[in-house]
Amino acid sequence: MSRFLKFLGCALALGAILFTSCKKEKEEFTLTVTSSDVNKGIVTGGGVYEEGSQAIIKAVAESGFHFTKWDDNNTDNPRTVIVNKNMSFTAIFAAGEGGNGGNGGDITDINDAMTLSGTMNENKTLKDLGLPIDYIIDGTFYVEGNACLTIEPGVTIAFTGTNGIIEVGENAGLKMVGTAEKPIVFQGPINNPSKGSWGYIQYASNRADNQMEYVILKNGGSNDDKDSGVLRTYGDGSISVKNCTIDGGLGSGFSTTYGGAKNLKAFENNTIKNMDGYAMHMTPLNANALGTGNKFEDNGENLIAFPWGIDVQEEDKLTLNAVGAPYFFDRLDVYGELTVNEGVSMVFKKNTGFYISSEATIKLLGTEAAPIVISGLENKAGYWEGVEFKSDNSENIFKNVVISDGNERCLMVDYYDEQYLAVENLTIKNAKEYGLIVKTNTSEEEVDGEWVYSRDWSNVFKGGVSGLKFENCGKGNIFDNNVLPDETEGVDNVFVAMP
Repeated sequence: MSRFLKFLGCALALGAILFTSCKKEKEEFTLTVTSSDVNKGIVTGGGVYEEGSQAIIKAVAESGFHFTKWDDNNTDNPRTVIVNKNMSFTAIFAAGEGGNGGNGGDITDINDAMTLSGTMNENKTLKDLGLPIDYIIDGTFYVEGNACLTIEPGVTIAFTGTNGIIEVGENAGLKMVGTAEKPIVFQGPINNPSKGSWGYIQYASNRADNQMEYVILKNGGSNDDKDSGVLRTYGDGSISVKNCTIDGGLGSGFSTTYGGAKNLKAFENNTIKNMDGYAMHMTPLNANALGTGNKFEDNGENLIAFPWGIDVQEEDKLTLNAVGAPYFFDRLDVYGELTVNEGVSMVFKKNTGFYISSEATIKLLGTEAAPIVISGLENKAGYWEGVEFKSDNSENIFKNVVISDGNERCLMVDYYDEQYLAVENLTIKNAKEYGLIVKTNTSEEEVDGEWVYSRDWSNVFKGGVSGLKFENCGKGNIFDNNVLPDETEGVDNVFVAMP
């Protein structure tokens, strides 16, 4: 008897295991709900549901329009559907109040999130509905024509996936002004709190009402290219950004695509953090708009990146202020006016250089407490090509500056008698070969029937020099390209006194 009971117990246990292992897990399906024209009405109810779930979809007409039917000719509104596969429904709207299915209530009366998709080409305002998620954007939402989309304080918008995008056309506008107490929030799907859970917001217009204040962009940036921002401009598109946070992304926080000179009208008191790429990736003249109070934290490459070989043209004026992150250059050629203020760090890509042309004006205005540092991205001797200086402008000055990590030289002032530069407290260090390359003039006089040659340094730093220091230069401090007649090699390892 005991053997039989043991056998029966084992059989029952085995049966339970087999039953459990064969039990089918419920699948998840996507219910997509769209509007035939978001200028006429919007919809709600889309999302991801377990197989067999009951979902309620609803169409809400804008003022002056009414719901007529769904694209399968069903006229129920609201409408209950059983989700047993991937399903898609489009709401059809027509002009005029009332009509089949009714209006569904004004947008402010909706008790669940409203879905936006497709294109809008008339002005629209998104109000705070007081919900955890007020609006859902499914796919790319286009703001086109002369329309302006206004988003009011306290609104929370969720994107349905990695293709969730807002694109503002060349003549359209997007105004998002929240408050410290009621910020505007963009996020990915509720079930995906990871970086890159939605795409980006892009401005292609330069309208005055392109504004962002107290806006939070959370975990966007599904593109992992470093030049791809969660917030971006396209072409001459421009925007003012104040008191905003960009938190999390696979690429950069802010970027310009085919950028112009003034994509940023203002950028103040913002935080960019937790990006896998750069903090910012943009054309250099946009640095003029970088104001105070910005923070750049915990980014994969915590840099303000100008990664193309770029020129500051003759008509351009660029000012670099200390903003809490280094400026990163893939070569810099200056033909216009460059001013760099105290505390700025300029770092250069490997094997690239910093060229200051004969037409340029350059003012490096550091302080003893906050010098300007110009170096390679990595602090290695020979990492980059250093600074080549040729300008003859009498305003040129290097004041409280450190230049390091050059290859053949950290600084070359070698333009015969043409260049003009004043130096106050310049430290040159960690050069692979020479710290400074110059070309002095030759002076000569006859002494006791023999010619005596010497160097005339007055043409090198015409504005005067003081506080010039060298540290750890591999072959020597100075190389003079002017070889005197009685010399075989123009190397002078001790800088002589300036007249």
